[in-house]
Amino acid sequence: MKTIKLMIVSLLLWSITVGQSIRINEFSQGTSGAKEWVELVVGSSTPINNSNCVMAKVNIAGWILDDNNGDFSPTNHFTGSGMATGHMRFKNEAPWNNLPIGAIIVIYNAADRDVNIPVDDPFDWVNNDCVYIVPSNHASIEYCTTLPTASNCTTRTDYAACTYVTTGNWNNVSLANAGDGIQIRNPSFGLVHGLVYGKSTSASGCTTAVDMVGNSLAPLISNTSMSLTAGSFIGTTDADYFDATKWLIVAVNAATPGAYNNASNETYIIDVLRGGCTCNRILPLDNPNIIIRPNDNSLLDAKIVGNILTINTKYKQSIYIYNSVGQLTNTVVNTNNQLDLSKYISIGLNLIKVVVDDRKGSTFILKYIK
Repeated sequence: MKTIKLMIVSLLLWSITVGQSIRINEFSQGTSGAKEWVELVVGSSTPINNSNCVMAKVNIAGWILDDNNGDFSPTNHFTGSGMATGHMRFKNEAPWNNLPIGAIIVIYNAADRDVNIPVDDPFDWVNNDCVYIVPSNHASIEYCTTLPTASNCTTRTDYAACTYVTTGNWNNVSLANAGDGIQIRNPSFGLVHGLVYGKSTSASGCTTAVDMVGNSLAPLISNTSMSLTAGSFIGTTDADYFDATKWLIVAVNAATPGAYNNASNETYIIDVLRGGCTCNRILPLDNPNIIIRPNDNSLLDAKIVGNILTINTKYKQSIYIYNSVGQLTNTVVNTNNQLDLSKYISIGLNLIKVVVDDRKGSTFILKYIK
């Protein structure tokens, strides 16, 4: 009998390191309640432009995602200006410290999930497409729950005095319908990119109903409420992210979390950011961190007899076949419990990745030893 080892794969350390950037690519107020989400795209000052299409390393550890912190509501830094107390930050761990250029990241409110959000995939193990679907309560995200805060109508507070914890939640960055902002800041707290919309509303002792204000890094894309709507980037260059005319306001169900916003957005991400390269990250084939099964017990049994792989899971699964250097070669979607591996062995089968279709994106790696 051939053997299988189940293992958690540590993220590959790419040999190319480049300067990073993050842009907000789309955001949504959600179909109801607080079903909000933000989609980010990871860029670089050195886009991929080489013949072997190696996905270069980008590190966004320490970068901040926040709503309005007062910069977008001059002299009116109160709760009616969309200032949710606190913010979130990417921890210095996988996946944030080893992302490919052109990665798409969707972070959503885990307490009120929008039905349009794809299956969770915080490490891009589901289908290796450079798309990361991340709940707001994921362990790789940390929060400051105290700063910035709305205070005294004219006083805004900053980020430097923060203490970060893992007990925060989406409420620390929640998006107001009437008027608010979304912003990305680098580890030095400098504004990198933002979006602004709507008007501030009344609060006790403060001026009422003033327009939110954009700037050169954070354009005002709408001067009205964005309830039940989403903002989608439709530009073709990096400079377009800062141009309000390159943003389209759409109904929430027309938004595309985890997918390209339109043909021009697809062209920009694939051809400009990724240099025309297909996103096919090479997975590491060896890892000493061996586990018996996923923590959610979705895998009941796995074995190979002859060339037949038998997997007994609680749910249907998709199987991804990798060659001897860790590149994705074949995909079998929604299989039954058995798969003949004969045709894959001829291409140098080395790794089998199984994704259990349980809406949690439970993933485990089967190391195939011939």
